[in-house]
Amino acid sequence: MNDAMFIVLINSSVIVILKLISMCYKSKCKKFDCLGIHIERDIDNEEKLDEQEIVAKSISRVASSDKL
Repeated sequence: MNDAMFIVLINSSVIVILKLISMCYKSKCKKFDCLGIHIERDIDNEEKLDEQEIVAKSISRVASSDKL
């Protein structure tokens, strides 16, 4: 194999890994195994942070609507 083939193979592998991580984040799954890649996350803390962000956004919307 020449150098171009190695570059394409490595880039493709990185793209697949990044896509799997993206899918795992969006689905809020705790564990994900695919092609020898094992991803395990603590979604409890992430859910709490997401709830805090939603509350903060709603408070800022109420505050901005009160100014009008």
